[in-house]
Amino acid sequence: MDTRNSSATTGTTDAREDFGRFLRAARARTAPATGTGTGRGTGTGTPTGPRQRRVKGLRREEVAQLAGVSFDYYARLEQGRIGQVSDAVLTGVANALALDEAERRYLRDLMEGPRRPSPASRPGTPPSRGERVRPTVRRLVDSFADVPVMVTGSGMDVLAANALAAAIFFDPASVPAAERNLAVWVFLAPEARERYVEWERIAQGMANGLRMQAAGRPGDARVAEVIATLRERSADFRRMWAKQGAFECTFASTPIRHPAVGEFRLDCEAFPVPGDPVQRMNVHSTPAGSPAAAKLAELKGLLTPA
Repeated sequence: MDTRNSSATTGTTDAREDFGRFLRAARARTAPATGTGTGRGTGTGTPTGPRQRRVKGLRREEVAQLAGVSFDYYARLEQGRIGQVSDAVLTGVANALALDEAERRYLRDLMEGPRRPSPASRPGTPPSRGERVRPTVRRLVDSFADVPVMVTGSGMDVLAANALAAAIFFDPASVPAAERNLAVWVFLAPEARERYVEWERIAQGMANGLRMQAAGRPGDARVAEVIATLRERSADFRRMWAKQGAFECTFASTPIRHPAVGEFRLDCEAFPVPGDPVQRMNVHSTPAGSPAAAKLAELKGLLTPA
């Protein structure tokens, strides 16, 4: 099993190491400005200068200047040698690196998470290994007859899926309990690579989403178990995990290739399940009257007994 850079998966090493590792990766992928402005792909407001740059992305001193901290302080941040970091410094560094909202929350979770009880350790909360959806939630999932609906929990475990979701993605009832997991299916099931037209993008999002869960819920054994399994069994996951991305999917539009009806695009909205800090109900849809809607209706017809 590959155990390198595993602090986010096991909780056995300091989260400050993950903090510094993420900053280094973000700095490497942040393009210097060719003029002015901020944001990914447009530069950070730091002029490139007339001489040829020898580093990928920004230099440490450039980030420190943009963030309003000393070079020594920022260097220690990247080395994981700083204790608590103020909100002002976090905001300054995030602005300098043009981080999005999910990435900013990831950094805050790394700083604050160990001081907060994770959902798995809160009194009265069952361990994620035996996570279940409420019967009322399951009935609601099954009541969606025309669109695919799936409920996910810790580590992206699939806790419930209606007939259309099972037909488009996978049927949780058809696989062992330990494999009823969306990320495990995406990385380890050959049919997932066929089903997702943009598999690389989807898989990277899964890896980044697991990183967010690991930081936001330190001590969640199921999240750590899923990450450890994928690190051991998937070279693609190890490659994507090493990119140090952080992402939370709340909505998406995804092209699907289904063997029975061909290609069509599904839109997805992820809703928090009321009363649960982890579970999300993922509701997929297609625009009314669109070719995608026709494909979805065709697939539903194939599932309906004659």
